[in-house]
Amino acid sequence: MHESKAELRKRMKQRRANVPTHEQHAAANAVYHFAVPLLDRLRQQVGRSLSVFGYIPFGGELNIGPVLQYCQQAGDHIYVPRTHAEQKQMTLHRWDSNLVMHTNAWGLQEPAPETELWPEASWSSIDVIFVPGIAFDADGGRLGFGGGYYDRFWERFKQFEHDKEQATQLIGCVYSWQLVDRIPMEPHDIAVNVIITEQGVVSL
Repeated sequence: MHESKAELRKRMKQRRANVPTHEQHAAANAVYHFAVPLLDRLRQQVGRSLSVFGYIPFGGELNIGPVLQYCQQAGDHIYVPRTHAEQKQMTLHRWDSNLVMHTNAWGLQEPAPETELWPEASWSSIDVIFVPGIAFDADGGRLGFGGGYYDRFWERFKQFEHDKEQATQLIGCVYSWQLVDRIPMEPHDIAVNVIITEQGVVSL
């Protein structure tokens, strides 16, 4: 299982690194237009602004920046992660005009060390989690980047999720070619229930 994951991860990373700029822009624009109605419906369902856990795209990832900017303009609260390599954990921080970013050891843009922490006790308010991944399958199976940060976050998050009236939406935004027949999943792996590509929305 681990070898097949490693092989798939390597193949997908190589292809993602070679996506032409025009294709990146076209896909991001299409995903934006598919994501907006979905988020609008969710906002109507909960009857308030959303709390959204997003991320800063990296290394040829499909750019969800426009989606996060739309959420911010709609009055939603956006949070992005900061990684802590020693503990292999993530903390969440409010994403707004005051947020100071820096580049970590892997070249990822993330909140600077001095940024105010969003406490775990508030995680139960998260309505949407945009989950990055190198590949997904039709069942929501996800192949991450090998660090296990999101899997560990999900284990901690589930402690708070039972207090929610409506289940948190886990959304993967990827190029359509990142959908594969099957992701080898293990019990601790995080999965998504919505996938958005430049071709449309797949609800699982």
